[in-house]
Amino acid sequence: MVKKGGFIAVAFLLTGLISSTPALAYSGSSAAAYADQWALSYNPNYPNFSSTDGDCTNFVSQSVQHGNYTEVDLDGVLTNDANWFCWDTSGNFTNTHSWSVVGDFRTHFLNYTSSINEGNTLPGYITDPYPPNWGNPVGPGDVVFYDWYGNGLWDHATILVGSGEDPNPLALGATGALVDAHTDAHYHAIWTLEPYNANWATTIYDTVHIE
Repeated sequence: MVKKGGFIAVAFLLTGLISSTPALAYSGSSAAAYADQWALSYNPNYPNFSSTDGDCTNFVSQSVQHGNYTEVDLDGVLTNDANWFCWDTSGNFTNTHSWSVVGDFRTHFLNYTSSINEGNTLPGYITDPYPPNWGNPVGPGDVVFYDWYGNGLWDHATILVGSGEDPNPLALGATGALVDAHTDAHYHAIWTLEPYNANWATTIYDTVHIE
């Protein structure tokens, strides 16, 4: 469970049939552009979990969807992690656990897409300014997971948007890969979140590449 690497994620229906409608290719730049637009605010066209369970995974899902990752609804069961969707019916939102819960989101990509795991990390891995394999192929539009306590339970997710300098004074000029996030809201934060994370010394990271 505590791995750090790239997943090549391909959306598909698990019925054994190939859809007759060609899927749009995933656009990491489009996902990152959406994340930049809404990092410090909330899109009213989606649910907002900031005051309840936390909005991090919901925000990442929105961004990934706007990168053309295809929603999946096999049976309508919200707790089935093979599904990944969020429907809006006259302002009433219905979404799967995999859309809004970090562990279920990760399970969707691990178990229900074509994926590859590689590499490991140690608690407090912050010496490299970039996630593993940045640019080969990890880049904007991909996802970083965080296990705050190194106990194998994933607590947080952010979306990679580029590289450069964290603009927050708390970051003291930290440079490297940058992420956007909700709960707490961050725009172009250094990917480790070390300046904002009291548990940075025990945190384990995992990068996910989406195609």
